[in-house]
Amino acid sequence: MLRRVQLKKKYLDDYKEVAGPEALERLRRLAGPLQGLRVLNVNSTGEGGGVAELLMSLVPLMRDVGLEAEWQLLCHDDPFFEITKGFHSALQGKCATLTTLCP
Repeated sequence: MLRRVQLKKKYLDDYKEVAGPEALERLRRLAGPLQGLRVLNVNSTGEGGGVAELLMSLVPLMRDVGLEAEWQLLCHDDPFFEITKGFHSALQGKCATLTTLCP
């Protein structure tokens, strides 16, 4: 079961002073052919991690350029979260085996 993350609106124009108008126009031009494309981001936590921090800004900006972007969370219990956290750590180099990840 998935649960949709509610996000505040963000606009590409909010970054005009930092990125410059040329960069924002280029992003809009590149996003043009993607108008209406549906993008679903799924992960296991809505806060406290790098993915959550990125998606909090990225999804609203994707919407601003015309994509139908969503972010949903896998509904889980503590053992599920511990297993996904173990896989994440293993992918980043921590020594692990399936038997240690899935007791």
